[in-house]
Amino acid sequence: MSALNLLDISYTVALGDLCLTSRERRFLWSEIGTVRRPRRKKNGRRRGAASGPLSFQISIDVARAMHWDVCDDWSENKRASELASLSRVLGGVFPPSKEHKFPYYVQGCHDLGGVLLLTLGEQRAEMGLRALVQGPLRGAVQKGMDVPCALLGLLPRLLEVGHKGVAAALKAASPHKDSLPHYALPWLLTWFSHSVKSLAVVQRLFDTFLLGHPLLPLYVSAALVTLPQASPELLKILAGASGDEGMIFQSLAALPEVRLRDESAATLVLRHCNTIYAALPPGKLLKDSPTERDGIEDGPLAVLKSEWPELWTWIPPAMKDPRLPEGVESRLGRGVSKTKSDDIPFWYWGAAVGVVALALTIAWVQDGRRK
Repeated sequence: MSALNLLDISYTVALGDLCLTSRERRFLWSEIGTVRRPRRKKNGRRRGAASGPLSFQISIDVARAMHWDVCDDWSENKRASELASLSRVLGGVFPPSKEHKFPYYVQGCHDLGGVLLLTLGEQRAEMGLRALVQGPLRGAVQKGMDVPCALLGLLPRLLEVGHKGVAAALKAASPHKDSLPHYALPWLLTWFSHSVKSLAVVQRLFDTFLLGHPLLPLYVSAALVTLPQASPELLKILAGASGDEGMIFQSLAALPEVRLRDESAATLVLRHCNTIYAALPPGKLLKDSPTERDGIEDGPLAVLKSEWPELWTWIPPAMKDPRLPEGVESRLGRGVSKTKSDDIPFWYWGAAVGVVALALTIAWVQDGRRK
């Protein structure tokens, strides 16, 4: 890919200016997640495939999986077949023999695996889930809830950037001033796949998360709560629920059902997310947190630095330069917002000048020969 890169695609998909086809999505998810076709052993069984019984918790979660709209019309045989495939995917990533080793299975991984299964197929879904839990979701599958709680501790600052009025109302309505925004926990752990009914919207969010920073689900959470178009309604609810923590939790936890009900609604949230991201990017959020400036040793940044230091050295997977399948690049190129000139590296301009100079030299030599 020369004129088109994955950063362009990421930005345009997130803003809703480009909707990926199933083929394009499968390619991009596979390329970014470093998902390759699994090799097979001599006996024909693919490497990494699960064998033996699943853990008790995974068995329970699989039984209630596949809750999206596209699954409503499945026959009993179809559902049984898909759940069996999901069991094999989860069993390959979280085998019972390694139940007490990283990565640890947490409730919600069955939703992540289900999205990958329905998008990539069983052969690649297991490798895709393994790539997620070892990469952008690494913090969610560690022992204990220290990392997820530390991420929740960063959310209030993003809420203030998204809408100061909503952030202040949340703080005033909560009976416990230092309580964490636990309503957002399933959003972070499952990339909204547990809380959103529309599979198309979930896939759209995955398109963005796979191409973005591991903290991007946190930014979408902030955008979802502080969406300007819906803030008057939320402010009214918070005013009526002041001091009632249960009602506040219930109202906020239900936001994805309304504000991510379809792709047009998701576009509004993602556009607002882009505004928050631009105002307070991850590098600044991780560097200038008040907890770090105040020297609080058990603050969210201290926990993240200890348990998930890769956040500070993260390199976007979109910097990779894959070769798109024939026909895909041209369609993506027509819908993609090109990179701004300020973002183009200096060597690009040097190479362009060199090519132009070489072309002029060749033309001058040929002209001289004709004379």
